Amino acid sequence: MRYEILDANNAVIGVLIADDQFMAAHYPHYRLAAQGATPEVPSDWWIDVGPFIDRLGMDGPAIGASSIDACRGAMAMLTGRKYVDLKGAQIQAFLGVLMATGQPTANATFPGSGPMTQAKIDVILGTKPTDYEKHKP
Repeated sequence: MRYEILDANNAVIGVLIADDQFMAAHYPHYRLAAQGATPEVPSDWWIDVGPFIDRLGMDGPAIGASSIDACRGAMAMLTGRKYVDLKGAQIQAFLGVLMATGQPTANATFPGSGPMTQAKIDVILGTKPTDYEKHKP
């Protein structure tokens, strides 16, 4: 049977195919998954770093080329990561800092670059990763 693994708040954190005895022995919170439906799990919103930077469009290279602290900090957050959690508080905060500071500024070298806006953030974070973009744990 397919089971949903739940956190303490009954949010689904994983899906597993097992039997009742295995689930009872290994997971304190679980429920039988709806048959035929594939529930959303947190990793559905994990995106590899390269595709995440691609989502920034021309703002990506403008951020990378900037000497402004907000941009340098944003790039530092991405360095060394395996993936970006589009629903994670850190990534939302980093984009919020860029918006609050009016970064990145428009850069003629990167046509179309300009300050982060809520509309950009909504598209960057609100579009579920494609198979190509998705981080595979």
